[in-house]
Amino acid sequence: RRKRRDTVVTPKLFNWTGEDMDRFCQKLFPISFAILNLVYWMYYTAKSSD
Repeated sequence: RRKRRDTVVTPKLFNWTGEDMDRFCQKLFPISFAILNLVYWMYYTAKSSD
């Protein structure tokens, strides 16, 4: 008789398809890039005026 292997079942946090992830990233990356640029240029211009 074979021993039954115990399997660990982890709950899925997100039930996303590849298309869902694509749509999410199409919005996330440009927005995060714009925010990063705004923060950088605000910091850069504030430092250069000192």
